[in-house]
Amino acid sequence: MVTDCGPSFTKCFLTLLNFVFFFSSSAILILGCWLYSHKESFMTLTQLGLENQHVQLPTEVAKTIQEINQPLALEQLAHGLLYLGGFVFLVSMVGYCGASKESRFLLVLYSLFLTVIIGSQIFLIGITCAYRYEVERSTKSLLRSSLENHFSVGEKPNAVSLAWNFVMAEFQCCGVDNYTDFQRSRTFLDTRSSHQMLPPACCILNQEQYPPYFEPEDSNCLTAPTSYNSFFLKGCYDKLFTRILAHLNPVLITIICLVTLELLAIIFALCLSKAVDRDLRIQEHEKRNKNRKKKKKTMAPPPKEVCQSPPAYVSQPSEHVSFLPVASAPEVLPSVPPPSYFKYGN
Repeated sequence: MVTDCGPSFTKCFLTLLNFVFFFSSSAILILGCWLYSHKESFMTLTQLGLENQHVQLPTEVAKTIQEINQPLALEQLAHGLLYLGGFVFLVSMVGYCGASKESRFLLVLYSLFLTVIIGSQIFLIGITCAYRYEVERSTKSLLRSSLENHFSVGEKPNAVSLAWNFVMAEFQCCGVDNYTDFQRSRTFLDTRSSHQMLPPACCILNQEQYPPYFEPEDSNCLTAPTSYNSFFLKGCYDKLFTRILAHLNPVLITIICLVTLELLAIIFALCLSKAVDRDLRIQEHEKRNKNRKKKKKTMAPPPKEVCQSPPAYVSQPSEHVSFLPVASAPEVLPSVPPPSYFKYGN
């Protein structure tokens, strides 16, 4: 466990940050599961809350929620919430467990996740700046595709239709370029009434009923649009692009703050991982030293041998040395007088 001031601060920061995202993503997942499995109960509860004023909301917000409260729109919203909540839940869970449990593997994995996210953001920003005109054409093509394949009119609109209706009503525009975009929309042509040329959101709406209802002031707008009763010649793409440029500074500040927060999380995760590795090495070293000291204490001294050998000054015969037997004293012969000299003759 880290005990220094710096690693302890990084641990607290990562734990708190990921706990906030973990709690938020859990709420998003629960809401997405509820909408996906029991959207009827959600619709009923929302309707009762708005009618009985159990939840005090502004009038425009309440009307907007009432308009969005449609089965198909809620089902598509549930898919988006599940995807977003699942991804944020996974990343935040890895970061929270890695910081709280001081797991080097989870901290490194968390850093890799954030690195991929930051790399994707920088890549998209770079592509947008380098290939601005190509991005504009691709964006226009994507918007037209959403109109041609998903936009419909009727009592139960989907999420794409609701989004387009609110954009056209708020920005007072019609289609991507103009109303002719709806003439190529297969889903619009299948769900429109006879001789209808454009959706009601392209008309000048009755302000007493909008939001949430899209009721044109002139009933002839749907079949005979003019510049006096509709915005059929004004495209939404240019107005959207102008609005984005007008609010570019807040968008850039938000992106910079988000990237800065992600970079801080990566740096803190790597620093905490390094501190955990250092503490583990110190603990292993101390454990080895304790084991060595313990072994030295438990080892008994060698027993003292009783000296049975004779003193050093007594010489010991060697086993390999053989001694000659001691000769006995010679016998003493009786004294014999020396021989006399014989004289032979004179």
